[in-house]
Amino acid sequence: MADVLKMVIGATAKSAKKEIDSTAKSLSGLDAAASKIAKVGFAVMATAGVAVTAAIVGIAKSAVTLSSDLNQVAKEARQVGAAIEELDTAQGVLDLMTSGSVRAGRAFQDLQRNLADARDGTGEAKDALEKLNLTVEDLSGMTLAETLATVGDRFGTLRDDAEQSQVAMDIFGRAGRGVVGALREGGDAIRSAAEDIERTGVVSAAAGLSAEQLQDSILLLRRSVDALKREALVPLMPVLAGVADFLA
Repeated sequence: MADVLKMVIGATAKSAKKEIDSTAKSLSGLDAAASKIAKVGFAVMATAGVAVTAAIVGIAKSAVTLSSDLNQVAKEARQVGAAIEELDTAQGVLDLMTSGSVRAGRAFQDLQRNLADARDGTGEAKDALEKLNLTVEDLSGMTLAETLATVGDRFGTLRDDAEQSQVAMDIFGRAGRGVVGALREGGDAIRSAAEDIERTGVVSAAAGLSAEQLQDSILLLRRSVDALKREALVPLMPVLAGVADFLA
């Protein structure tokens, strides 16, 4: 009886050991799989991190570039005394209807100066307006796009291309040569172009202000960096000059 009991216990122990070994092996396999999964997960996370970082850098660069363009529009509008929205609309019209080389700010500035002279009874714009049967009062308070359209309404009444070019330059200054093509298409075409530009969106005063603030901050940062460079490098200049003299 004792021998039989020993045999049963031995068989049971062997079976248990076999199950334990099998379970340990399975667990070992799971550990290896988990390790592989973890490595893959870390690799995916690292790749995603790089992609996110690259996307953020790209967005930042785009924002700085955009702010530079908007900053130019905002400062140009302030310089010529026009609202940023109306100046951007006029620039869009000129870009659509001309070769794209005409700056709306310059055209608006020259227009205001020439209208002021005409109001005083002097300057070439006085005669140019008479040829179009217009007065300074007719154009007062208009945006640049509206002025272009109003002049365009009467442009076809002029005798020939030469007179059209002269009248455009007398009213819009040096920019006149560039806007002749738009004026020849007539006022309705100019109004239609302005509507297209406004529908697609123009620069708002808030956007212009934000762009100016960002560009001003960048300018100040650059100046601060330049100042640090001067503080660090200027004291070395006499030393380098002495070394150069010694080697010469």
